[in-house]
Amino acid sequence: MSSTRSGIRRSVIGLAALSLIVAACAYYGHFADDAADSASATEAAEDDASGTEPETAEDETTDSEPESTESTSDSSDVGSTEYPLEFTDACGNDLVFDGPPERVHTSSESDTQVLLALGLGDRIEAVWWDFNTGIREDLQSDWDALELFSPSDDFFFPSKEVVLADNPDLIIGGAAFKFDEAEGSPSIADIESIGAQVYSRAADCLNQVDLSIEEQFDFARELGLIFDAQQEAADYIAGIRSDIDDVTAAVADAEPKTAMLYDSGEDPIFTPATAAVAEIFELAGGELVFDEFFDAYAEPMSREVIAATDPEAVLAYIYQPEQGVTPLDERRDFLFGVMENSIAAQQGDFCGVLPRAAGVFLPDYIRDTAACLHPDLVESADIERP
Repeated sequence: MSSTRSGIRRSVIGLAALSLIVAACAYYGHFADDAADSASATEAAEDDASGTEPETAEDETTDSEPESTESTSDSSDVGSTEYPLEFTDACGNDLVFDGPPERVHTSSESDTQVLLALGLGDRIEAVWWDFNTGIREDLQSDWDALELFSPSDDFFFPSKEVVLADNPDLIIGGAAFKFDEAEGSPSIADIESIGAQVYSRAADCLNQVDLSIEEQFDFARELGLIFDAQQEAADYIAGIRSDIDDVTAAVADAEPKTAMLYDSGEDPIFTPATAAVAEIFELAGGELVFDEFFDAYAEPMSREVIAATDPEAVLAYIYQPEQGVTPLDERRDFLFGVMENSIAAQQGDFCGVLPRAAGVFLPDYIRDTAACLHPDLVESADIERP
């Protein structure tokens, strides 16, 4: 793994002291009924006004087959947000909105595209980070109109001076590593000093990278509440659910296939083995080979641990050349050399997927994972991409 990529991973893994990837997410998330999505906006406003924290769907651990994400609720009339809105985000931060934010900074490509999908592109003032995993075709023109901040000299995010000079009123994405003063980024206190607020997703308070699917829906619901776009959020969630259900229906009768997901690295080897990834693999007709899941986005594992695994298939993330990761075919050859006795290595069952398990590309990610595990079933289903 290149020094650049290693730096990314080690930086993120090093933040495990802050408990990377929500430890509370170490479970399989059932999909909650969309009632929370289509509930009266008046109720939401009343709860917020009284200081009540917005309710989120509860998840349960289960060994049963994944349930359909299909919602039976009517999302055609969800009302509008009442301001001023007193809102407590998933990390316990109390926010107050006198109206929809107008000068928004987003700190990830994925979050940005969710805002665009909700029709909120005109509220986005700047984007902090473009990881180059692709823009959904129908959002490309909106994306091209955005300002992408250049990173500081040795870090991925813009400098304190650049951010504060732009005078945002809201920053979406409050993971601590994005506000590292030692790297030249603004601190949370710096942001608040100009009257701006930082909204955190369920992932951010513990520097989590992967969100469970229900947490992703909660994120869209909360954006809908903040920006008075609750109908748009309900429609977005319904569309994502429908696209995911098309995939799960195609592989519903398949025997789950054991698999490992490979990110990069040779010593240690980094493998995403979080509860969120496990949830996606289960929906796609697969089962991660690990008995326990980790908090870190890509857990470092020794060659000996990897050699002892016996998956039926290996999937690996596809990166662009400029992202500084060893090419896919070289990573395949290396990994199969390490785990030469595994079923996957002996059968040559290896497949690449793009690392975009969050946001608008979630259905594509599940579809691509299913196509790697059960190609004939997915091909015969002729599932259209969203």
